[in-house]
Amino acid sequence: ASTASHAMASNENPSEDLIVEICDRLFFRDFVVRNPRFRKESGLEKEAADVLVLDDETLLVVQVKGRAIKVPGSEIEIGRLSKAIDEGIRQVKTLGRAVAAKQLTHVVTRRGVEIPLAAQKNPRVVGLVVLDITNEDEVPHDLRPAILAGFDRVGTTPAHVFLRSTFEILAKELDTLPDFLRYLDTREKFIERGVLSALTEELDFLALYKTNDPMIQEVLDGKINLLLIAEGTWDEHLKS
Repeated sequence: ASTASHAMASNENPSEDLIVEICDRLFFRDFVVRNPRFRKESGLEKEAADVLVLDDETLLVVQVKGRAIKVPGSEIEIGRLSKAIDEGIRQVKTLGRAVAAKQLTHVVTRRGVEIPLAAQKNPRVVGLVVLDITNEDEVPHDLRPAILAGFDRVGTTPAHVFLRSTFEILAKELDTLPDFLRYLDTREKFIERGVLSALTEELDFLALYKTNDPMIQEVLDGKINLLLIAEGTWDEHLKS
């Protein structure tokens, strides 16, 4: 009961609260775990993730970083945000290690249901780092940070990086866990193969993904090696 209470309680982190709310809506509370904890061999208890989303064969581990912008557009500010993202990417592997070592044996979902993990054989771990610019509305539009091709790999674990504002739109457009995971898998392949220009906006790629499945499939089949998506494709998609 104490574990369930801990899992359900807020840790007074507004950015994390917001992402948990989005995950609850997108993935349902039945499959969402907040702040899962595990015990290391030393006996020390440690947090494995900010949010964990359960699928039959996949564990989506979410790390949330909330930062306010102090000096818009400055090199120092870019460095601060990059450092936060790098920290989130490093933290992604914590859950993977805990699962592989059978240290994270069970979790309690937001519904209060306890789910054993030990029975799962080598579940796939997919990382997600969400950067919440807490004062984004106060920052001039042309000085707001953008994350282009936000992706890294921690060992064998893919780690996707999004701004919170982008993640909110993705959650609305890809409104089931299988759809969301399929998008992440496609995005991973496009980025790692170098198919997309490094300057491609995330939402422009989302527009193509939603409207041109034949072209997406041609890339996945290796028939297209380079794809240039026009800036503003997402805006045109919204008008249609």
